[in-house]
This record gives sequence, C-alpha cells and structure tokens, in this order.
Amino acid sequence: MSKVSKAYPKTSWQKVLSGSSDWETTEEILDVIHWLRMSLSLVCGLIFGVTPLVGMTFLLSYIALNMLGTFLFYNSYLRVDAEQFGGHAILLTEAAMPSLACFLMLWITTYSALHF
Repeated sequence: MSKVSKAYPKTSWQKVLSGSSDWETTEEILDVIHWLRMSLSLVCGLIFGVTPLVGMTFLLSYIALNMLGTFLFYNSYLRVDAEQFGGHAILLTEAAMPSLACFLMLWITTYSALHF
C-alpha cells in the first residue's frame, strides 16, 4: 500500500477531504483556502440575494463568517501550523478581496434580478 501512495501522491482535494495536515508547499494550502473562500462567497451571495438581506449589517456578517470559517477550516479541520505557512495573517487574507468581490457581485445581481 505504501508503494501505491508513493506512486500516486494525494491531490490537494484528497488531502482536504481526509483532513490531512501533510501539506508540502505554501502554495498548495493557499490554493485550497482560495477556493474555499470563493465557494463560500458563491453560496452566501446566492442566499443573501434570494432572501432580501440588505445593508451594512449583512455585509459585515459575511466578512465575519468568511474570516471565521477560514480560520476554523485551517486551524481546526486541517490542523495546519499557521507559522509554517507564513502566519495567521497570510492564511486569513488569502483571496479575501476576490471572494468579497464575488460575493458582492452575486448578492447584488441576484437581489436585483429577483426583487426589482
């Protein structure tokens, strides 16, 4: 079995699904965090747009949910050592602005299409 695992190394998504903490490069974990955030922004953008949630309160709640979700994901689920990958600041800010832009675009578009 060890020959198979060496011949076919785990992909990033296999590591995520297994909760593995053997990340080889910083780029690998940052890619996973990036796509986690983008997925979360798509789901939240649709939910916030379909249900008529508007205002600064919900924007701030998305930002808090995004930061907390990312922190819990890499700290509790993946159990990675943040210092090994540049610290909490690097991991928490990875893809923060692109995911916020994606969330806002989807939230505004969905809300405008359904409620106007």
